[in-house]
Amino acid sequence: MNTEAETLAGVKNAIPIAVPNVRIGSHVLSNSKGNIDPTSVGYQYLTDTLTEIRSGVLPQKFYTESISDFIPMDMGFAGYQSEIIQNVALQSAGGFASGFKKAGSDNTRLESVNSTITPIRMGTENWAKAVHWDLVEIREAANSGNWNIIESRMIALKTNWDLGVQAGAFLGFDGTDGLTGLLNNPEVVIDGVTIPKMISAMDETEFQTFVSKVMNAYVQNSEGTERRPDRFVIPLDDYLGFGAAVSKTLPTVTKLEYLEKLFKSQTSNGDFKIMPLLYNQKDNNKLEVSGKNRYALYTKNPQTMLMTIPVPFHMLEAGTADHYTWTQPGQGQVSGLMITRPKEVLYFDRP
Repeated sequence: MNTEAETLAGVKNAIPIAVPNVRIGSHVLSNSKGNIDPTSVGYQYLTDTLTEIRSGVLPQKFYTESISDFIPMDMGFAGYQSEIIQNVALQSAGGFASGFKKAGSDNTRLESVNSTITPIRMGTENWAKAVHWDLVEIREAANSGNWNIIESRMIALKTNWDLGVQAGAFLGFDGTDGLTGLLNNPEVVIDGVTIPKMISAMDETEFQTFVSKVMNAYVQNSEGTERRPDRFVIPLDDYLGFGAAVSKTLPTVTKLEYLEKLFKSQTSNGDFKIMPLLYNQKDNNKLEVSGKNRYALYTKNPQTMLMTIPVPFHMLEAGTADHYTWTQPGQGQVSGLMITRPKEVLYFDRP
């Protein structure tokens, strides 16, 4: 039979679910803020003969989204490299008419076309944190009868990674140079006119004005090269009001139904989706440039944008120097969202 020390030293597997009490900078959105008395935490508390403790421990819950529903992801590319480069082709050929040739004219010199490339760069950041435990903690926690302290701390480590990557995908990574996200790329144009108020709060005239302008603004921004966006990401609070009727004359049609049908028709794209996101709300996005609620209309296409996770999160072997205290690191590597065609993305800001 293995000793307790041997068992602890062999713990090395990552825990796939992220739910405990951790916080990532200013971008973690949790329902537990203010709900837990920090003086009450711990596994030592008073009970009496009429106290019954339920089995299992309820996890803390955080705001989470599936990043890949919003942006294309590339896992495992460029592991442990310091920079990712995407080369973009540029063509120069002159006007089409310069290639016309007439019979009997000087055909010894033909107009030429040329092509070259230019790099778009995105840096990477290495990440590592660790969990620690000792034999006394293990024995004390075991007395609670329903809490695995090692598993709980591993979950906390994985949560720290998951929520950090999630926030970085949308708002960029704090403390980095240029690792931006979906909502704060400085190369993307900001339209501050088309959406002057919450879409859900617009009256019939205001709503029809918005409908008549939004796609035209996008196509003009892309200079006509992209006419089929497939994602309209909007603040969650506005989305929750989309159940209202479009107008008194169409009381059975909601604004959500109307807009989705319209966008799918205008783009000839049945995959078009209106998607709510809490990070779009100004109180949660900390967008230093705008300080406003942000909407994003764009094409979810790897040729338009791509986020790379060079080294996905993984746990390393637990180790001990004294067979009393153990340390187990987790590590990974991240990069920002590279938007290679910023004209195919358009931000709309409102107060």
